Amino acid sequence: MNETITKTINWLKCQHSIVLIIVFFILSIGASIIGEGFSFLLNLEDVMWIEPPIDEKSNIILAIIGAIIIGPIFETLIFQTLLYEVAYGRSMFRGRNWLFFILAPIPFGVIHIYSPSYMIHAYIVGMSFIIAYTFTAKINKKNPIVIVTIVHALRNLMALIFTYN
Repeated sequence: MNETITKTINWLKCQHSIVLIIVFFILSIGASIIGEGFSFLLNLEDVMWIEPPIDEKSNIILAIIGAIIIGPIFETLIFQTLLYEVAYGRSMFRGRNWLFFILAPIPFGVIHIYSPSYMIHAYIVGMSFIIAYTFTAKINKKNPIVIVTIVHALRNLMALIFTYN
């Protein structure tokens, strides 16, 4: 009997994680659309500071490894996990989630320095990732890293599909 209950609980946890991944992926897509809108309104689309490491001329295998595996893992560890663990509990943010959600994505946006447009886009997407991480950490302490890394990887996969089409 206990084995059946344990299997049922594990199945429900898996279903819960899948729902969170879908919801946060949709949130990140919405964030992308908002980021693109800001770039358009500010007329920043044509300004490029440095070439992004992945474009339509890049090796597809290297792009997949970098954008779908390595990037999401390291960026989630640094820009969501580390920031959440170090900063979220500080008195400055206690009771002020909104302040944390506004300030925490700044480093994520800054490392995506290819253009002003891309930085704004990355900042807003980074905001969706930190919201997803915080929400997941509060309701399911075991796997916010996994959920946000998967959402980030799916988001980057979508970007690669558009880049290579």
